[in-house]
Amino acid sequence: MSKKSDAAVGQLAVMDGALNDLLRDLLTEITGQDAEALTTGKAAQTLLAHAKQDPTLLTPDVTDWLKRADQAAQERNKVMHAVAQDQCVLCGNATRFEHKGKPVDRSTEAVAAMSAKFRDLIDEGVKHARDISQTLNERGRAAAAQEAAATGKIQSPKQVLIGQTLHRCANCSPGGKAIISIAGPPAVLVLPPQP
Repeated sequence: MSKKSDAAVGQLAVMDGALNDLLRDLLTEITGQDAEALTTGKAAQTLLAHAKQDPTLLTPDVTDWLKRADQAAQERNKVMHAVAQDQCVLCGNATRFEHKGKPVDRSTEAVAAMSAKFRDLIDEGVKHARDISQTLNERGRAAAAQEAAATGKIQSPKQVLIGQTLHRCANCSPGGKAIISIAGPPAVLVLPPQP
């Protein structure tokens, strides 16, 4: 069981990395904070704290998603950091795992189910990131319009497109063909009002 579940744990680590990248990108764009060193759970918790300051950006749907991402990160930690209690010294196989003194189901099926939860969180997060990007861009355009009116100069506000660069292999894509999506934010110029 250990070798198969170890492969499933590797897949879970990949899924966690993708969710972590998305959360850190959101955090960086929303707060300007360097999030490079944050774990998935810490990034979700930091965004949840920010949601109290900006509930129009981080809506109840987004905060619900962030809570589920934080919970999934805690569950992932148990699986990833579980210690084998009966690991064979020759082949490395084990059937009993514990984390902080509690048994952990590290079967291939249990870990695959957790990976599926991460996949769903990533898909939902990409949708939220698209909406958050749109709101941030609208805010940037509004600020640029005020600046253009005040200075009489053309403004070019930063445009963001969080989490919209995707790659899915043929096995994970509908239709059995690899999907690569690279979206770029549109260029925006805000002209000063004409007299």
